[in-house]
Amino acid sequence: MKSKQIQYTDILVIGSGLAGLVYALKMAKANKHCIITIISKTSLQENNTQYAQGGIAATLEKDSSAIAQHIEDTVKAGRGMCNPYIVQKVITDSAQCIQDLIQWGVPFEQDKQGKFYLGLEGGHSTSRILHCKDTTGKKIIQQLIYQIKKYPNIKISTYQSVIDLIIYEEQCIGAMLYNQNKNSCYALIAKNILLATGGCGQVYQYTTNPIHATGDGIAIAHRAGVAIKYMEYIQFHPTAFYQKNKKKLFLITEALRGEGAYILDEKKQRFLYFFDKNAELATRDVIAQAMSKVLQNQNQEHLWLDCRHMSLNMLKKRFPTIINYLFENDINPQKQLIPIIPAAHYQCGGIAVDEYGVTNIKNLYSSGEVAYTGLHGVNRLASNSLLEAVAFAKYCFEHTIHKNNNHFPKNFTLNIPKVCTSFTVDVKKIIEKIQNTMQENAGIIYNPITRKKAKKIIDKQVALLNNYNNTNEFFVRLHTAKNICTTAQKILKKE
Repeated sequence: MKSKQIQYTDILVIGSGLAGLVYALKMAKANKHCIITIISKTSLQENNTQYAQGGIAATLEKDSSAIAQHIEDTVKAGRGMCNPYIVQKVITDSAQCIQDLIQWGVPFEQDKQGKFYLGLEGGHSTSRILHCKDTTGKKIIQQLIYQIKKYPNIKISTYQSVIDLIIYEEQCIGAMLYNQNKNSCYALIAKNILLATGGCGQVYQYTTNPIHATGDGIAIAHRAGVAIKYMEYIQFHPTAFYQKNKKKLFLITEALRGEGAYILDEKKQRFLYFFDKNAELATRDVIAQAMSKVLQNQNQEHLWLDCRHMSLNMLKKRFPTIINYLFENDINPQKQLIPIIPAAHYQCGGIAVDEYGVTNIKNLYSSGEVAYTGLHGVNRLASNSLLEAVAFAKYCFEHTIHKNNNHFPKNFTLNIPKVCTSFTVDVKKIIEKIQNTMQENAGIIYNPITRKKAKKIIDKQVALLNNYNNTNEFFVRLHTAKNICTTAQKILKKE
C-alpha cells in the first residue's frame, strides 16, 4: 500500500466550525509538539457557525440569581428534557467562555461606557445575548481562524469529505477521507478524534443551513456504532426569508423580534398571542408550530414579518447584513412586509456524549451541533448553541490533555476505496425525494401517522441506494445521498 494513502496526525478535528476551532486552539497552545489536523468539507470559513446571526447567550454576572434565571429559561425552552447538571455546568461557565472569545479578539458590541450591548431573544426572561451586530458567527470564525494561523502545529486540510470513521479493536483510530482536489481517497490515523461536523438541515426541503449540512457526522457515527440520541428533535427557525423556488433560505435573526418586529398572517394581523402570552418572544418551537398551523388553515405559502413601525436607522445600525439583503431583494423593511416561513435550522439531538464530550467509542469525542450534550432538550433556547460549542470544546480539550497519551495503532489493515467516475442512478432525484418527504411528513408539528409514511418512503430510497454498495469504490454524490438517508432514518426513529 502506498504510504501517501495512510497519513498520521496526533489530533484529528473533523469540522471547522466553532467547536472544532476552539478545541484545536486550546490543544495547540497546551502542547506545541502535538500536531492537530483540521478537516473541512469546504473552505475553512464555510460552516454553520458563520451563519449564526443572532449572537451568543451568556450570564456575565457572578450573581447566583442571574445564573439560576438563565438555567430556568434553558430548561423551560427544552420542555424538561434537558440534563440539569449539564445546563448548570454550561451556564455557570458561560462568562469564562465569553472571556476566551474576547481574548481571541472577538469584537462584541459595547455602548459608549464600554458595557456590552445585551440583546433580548425569544424564551429569554432578560437581555443576555452578546452580538457582533448581525454577523456574530462570522466575526467569531474570522477571529479564530486568525488565531489558528499563528500555530505551526495546526494543519488545515480543506475540501476533504469524511467517508467513514476507522474503528480498530473497539476504538476509533482515525477516518477514511476523500480529497476533493486530488479526487482520491486516503486514511488519516490519529490518537484522538473530535467529531464536530455541524447539523443536518439539508435533510429538509427548506433550511437555513448551507448546502454541505447533510448530516454526515450522524451517518458516519451511526455506521461506526456510536450512540445517537433524540434526533427527532429538529428545531425550525420561525423567520427564514421566503423566496419562491429557493431551498437554502436566508436567515432573519430572532434578535429582530427582540427589538420589536411582529409576525403577521395573510390578513396582516398579529396572531401569536393566541398561542402564547409572550407572542413574538415565545420560544422557537411555539412560534414555528403556530405559524405552521396558520399557514395550513389559511392555505398560504408564507406569512409576514413586520418592521414598518421600527426606526430604519436603528435597523441599519443593528442589522446591516439583513437590511442590505432585503434592499437587494427589493424590500424596504420600513415600507414593506417581509415574506417568511419556518425552516429547518438546528439539530437538538445527536451523538451522545458525557460531560466531557466523550462518546461510547474510545478516543472519539464530539461537540457542537452534531453532539447531544443534554443542554438543549426538545427545543434549544435561542443563542445557547454557540455557548454550548465553546463550552464543550473546552471540556473535550480538558479530558484529552489530562488522560494518558495514546499511541498510534499498529498492525491494522485498511481497504482504501477507489474513486468511481461513472454512475447510473439519479442521485439528485433521490435527495430531492428525501427532502420533500421530510418537509411534508416529518416537519414542525409531530404527527406519528405522517412520520410512518415518511419512514416507508425513506426506507425505499435506502434500499435503492444499497443496490450500489461496492465498498471498494467511492462516489461522492452517492455517499452524500446515503448520509442524508441515514440521518433522515434517525430523525424518524423516536427514542
